[in-house]
Amino acid sequence: MKEIFVVAGIFISHDKSILLAQRSSEKSFPLQWEFPGGKIEEGENSESALKRELFEELNIEIDAFVLEPLASSYSILSKDEKKLGSVMIDIGGGTTDVVTWEDGGITNTEIIPFGGEIITQDIAKTIGCSIDIAENLKIKYGSAIEQLTNDEEIVVNGIEGQNQDIQANKLSAIIEARIK
Repeated sequence: MKEIFVVAGIFISHDKSILLAQRSSEKSFPLQWEFPGGKIEEGENSESALKRELFEELNIEIDAFVLEPLASSYSILSKDEKKLGSVMIDIGGGTTDVVTWEDGGITNTEIIPFGGEIITQDIAKTIGCSIDIAENLKIKYGSAIEQLTNDEEIVVNGIEGQNQDIQANKLSAIIEARIK
């Protein structure tokens, strides 16, 4: 039986190495590959050629390319969820993908140029902390609905090394304002 992989993303770093985030039905793991030429040539099909070479090198056979939100919904939603009707929302770093299922078929797909990185930047600017600290705050204490959070005090290390106290509900208010 052939194992099917859903490639969650191919990320080309500043040094032109590639991180292939790969998911299967049973596991999720990153795979890193160094482009042998050391750089990506500019051109109309250079990225496609690079991806094809990457998959060949890793002995991964490509049967088809699928729109990323569809691939996510195939790997996340059950057959019943697709039949009964579901909306899959995948908030990524730079985009939010939406797929609507009804009666076992797709009724709508949308890719919105908005993701978690924007929320993290809002937190960093509003609170006055680094991006790394803002990301950790978002993950650990954040909520998209301010009313669901409490007024727990959080000590935040500011940009200039000065600690400040903020309440968890203030953090969620920043997130909720961006999401609205």
